[in-house]
Amino acid sequence: VIEAIRVSRVGYPHRYTHDAFVSRYRLLAQAEIKKAQCVVKQAKPVHVVVDTVAKSIWKKMQCEIEGNHEKNIGQPNLVKIGLQVGKTKVFLRRSPYEIIEQLRGKKNTESATLIQKIARGYINQRQYQSFLRKALKVQCIIRGFK
Repeated sequence: VIEAIRVSRVGYPHRYTHDAFVSRYRLLAQAEIKKAQCVVKQAKPVHVVVDTVAKSIWKKMQCEIEGNHEKNIGQPNLVKIGLQVGKTKVFLRRSPYEIIEQLRGKKNTESATLIQKIARGYINQRQYQSFLRKALKVQCIIRGFK
């Protein structure tokens, strides 16, 4: 048992089934999943998500290594990234797992901020319209007495 844990930590410590991986990281590849469903009916969502996530990881890793954000970074290599797709599972090394979680957290934060922005705008709009109706009533009352 201890040997299995050691091998797991040396190799790919994070393992997800295809469905679990897609459900957890789908938000990082929403647009690509929609494109794949429209264009190719045979594309599996797990491969679309893995490709999109691999490109994001590759871009982040290249930017950290070279420090150049504008350079053409080429195609990602899944083995070098530390991401493998098996028949039923997706395997991640520690470094890509941390990058994916960071990207996921950033996307969740952006989504929550957008929802809050829309909700606050709606609430403020309703309050403003209520204020305008009340101001109109006051104006009607004042004008009626003069």
